[in-house]
Amino acid sequence: MAKFTKKQRFYLYQFCADMIKADLPLYDSVVKLHT
Repeated sequence: MAKFTKKQRFYLYQFCADMIKADLPLYDSVVKLHT
């Protein structure tokens, strides 16, 4: 796994938080991003 900078990690957590707030399944979102 690649090392993230603090800034990248912040955006990643922010993205995950938004997904949870939007009540979207995280797995689904990840699958859609990779297809």
